[in-house]
Amino acid sequence: MNFLNIFKIFSSELELVEEKIDDFLKGDLKVLNRVNNYILSSKGKRLRPILLLLTSKILGNDSDIRYKLAAIVELIHTATLVHDDIIDNSEVRRGNPSVNNMFGNQISVLAGDWIYMTCFNLALLERNFDILDILMEVTLKMVEGELLQLDLIGNVDITIDETLEIAKRKTAYLFSTAMKLGVIGGEYDGDLLRKLGEIGINMGLSFQLQDDILDYIADEKNLGKPKMRDLLEGKVTLPLILLLKKRGTDLRGKIKKVMEEKKYHVISRDELLSLLVKEGALEESRNIARNYGEKAISLASTLPENKYRDMLIEIANFIVNRDR
Repeated sequence: MNFLNIFKIFSSELELVEEKIDDFLKGDLKVLNRVNNYILSSKGKRLRPILLLLTSKILGNDSDIRYKLAAIVELIHTATLVHDDIIDNSEVRRGNPSVNNMFGNQISVLAGDWIYMTCFNLALLERNFDILDILMEVTLKMVEGELLQLDLIGNVDITIDETLEIAKRKTAYLFSTAMKLGVIGGEYDGDLLRKLGEIGINMGLSFQLQDDILDYIADEKNLGKPKMRDLLEGKVTLPLILLLKKRGTDLRGKIKKVMEEKKYHVISRDELLSLLVKEGALEESRNIARNYGEKAISLASTLPENKYRDMLIEIANFIVNRDR
């Protein structure tokens, strides 16, 4: 079974999540609704809501709150993308003009803030401290991840540990949150929450590292943004870190120049990609991403055995082998 089949199986439940998202994004201001309607016109994979719904199914939790929580998780993800694009001066998101490109930075910042606050208001209405604790933790971690990344922008000497910490805070913690929130409305304890959180962390790290690889090798149509964009934004990600460990003496200066000039002039995209392949940096990155995926699968295998657990394992396989 592949991801698309799993998506189809959950299509009716995802429709309920979409209805929640549509409802939650309705504001009182015309300008806000214009921005939110534009955001709604470009949907992602809805991977995080699916993880939450799958976790509920695995544990036999059929509480209707899962649809609301799945919508909140997706909206937090959406808000981070809006803010990320502003920080990175990105012009394209999912093959379309980014929100900041369409509406400008000022409106986009406030729209992202509004989505964040809406999420916490919705969570507060549930009067459930576990929900608030989980959401507060992930929001703090994601902001810290953005700050860490900004502090290391343009730093050609960034370490593997530092890039993994960025990936964990910016991406993996939200996967962890989706898994944890899948228990709300059912029976759970601290040990189960920790296990689900660890599955999500490993799955999220696998996802982000694969994202870093795809920035170099994916088809731009599938990627939904310009190829090899990360370096132009000053982001030295895992494949390049591994390459610099092998070819740092003659390559470090060129990489610095690319980031300074924001163009591939001293070294072309094709030349850099050729080096990444020749020196095995891409393959080594894939292996690291795959290892995190395998950790997620190993932990997921200890959850209650049913068809939904098998779907979760299949999603972990999809993540590390995806091309978009």
